[in-house]
Amino acid sequence: MVLPAEERQRVRQVRALPLLADIRSWLDEHLPIVPPRSALGKAMNYAHKQWPKLIVFVEDGRLRIDNNLTENAIRPRHWLTHRLRCINAPLTYSAAITKKRCLAPSEFAGIARNGCRPNG
Repeated sequence: MVLPAEERQRVRQVRALPLLADIRSWLDEHLPIVPPRSALGKAMNYAHKQWPKLIVFVEDGRLRIDNNLTENAIRPRHWLTHRLRCINAPLTYSAAITKKRCLAPSEFAGIARNGCRPNG
């Protein structure tokens, strides 16, 4: 059952906010005594810095609690069984990264399809 945004916000305020307050209290209490370069210290510092982003879902009922829809939309479901996806998805991801290196998308596609030889 999907709740309206206002009801979702109310439920989150009642159920999630107290849990988040407990977590924040624990974090504030233990952050100063955990070595900051330890794995736990790094994780706690990350949580501390990201806290405003973490709690925004409680303040706005329109927001989803996760980004699963986005993750599922960009992740191929049958990576190895669909040859087209298997070939094109890595090219797309690589193109996005390579764009920072000032290659035009058409140049990148030509290089990728021709075995690293520019358009030929």
